[in-house]
Amino acid sequence: MKSLLIENEDLVVEGGKPKFGDVDNQNIYYLLVAAKGTFPEDRTAGAELRNYLNGNVPITRITRFIKRELIRYGISTRRVSVSNDGIFIQ
Repeated sequence: MKSLLIENEDLVVEGGKPKFGDVDNQNIYYLLVAAKGTFPEDRTAGAELRNYLNGNVPITRITRFIKRELIRYGISTRRVSVSNDGIFIQ
């Protein structure tokens, strides 16, 4: 999907104009880190993933949670893995 790009919580501007581009990864990021109630169009959206990562939750549970949340929002995934290097979604 193409839309406005956001980087470091700011609109990306190039040549004095907002930049458009592929926002799939951007949307997934914000969905996973947002707190419930962040998005006015859907108050239940937001996985609050930082709460899971900062807690004592097994990686397998975090992986299942991510998959479930992405499916809930219509994002199909083949594989999700979580490691010290990050979260990888295919």
